[in-house]
Amino acid sequence: MGTDELESKWKELVEVLNNLNGARKDLKQWKSFFAEWKSKLLNKAREHRTSLFQTGGSGFINKELSDIENRLMRVIGWISVIGCAMLPDEINPDAPE
Repeated sequence: MGTDELESKWKELVEVLNNLNGARKDLKQWKSFFAEWKSKLLNKAREHRTSLFQTGGSGFINKELSDIENRLMRVIGWISVIGCAMLPDEINPDAPE
């Protein structure tokens, strides 16, 4: 998807969202809202996953995701939370080839 097409889709989404009951925002505000939501959701998903592997000693932290959060995670991809064993931990762009 090219830049122009992506921007067009964003404008289409803004129009749909602003026609619903609730907050009205311009394009920049909606982009910021979704970026912040995504960031918070990824942190919450990481905390939830971490709490599943903790042993006793500390209280259980309920960080279960809501239905809408689970739907968004399916769009984003859980790989961003759980990682991929086939990828190196870190890539140094300045390393000699």
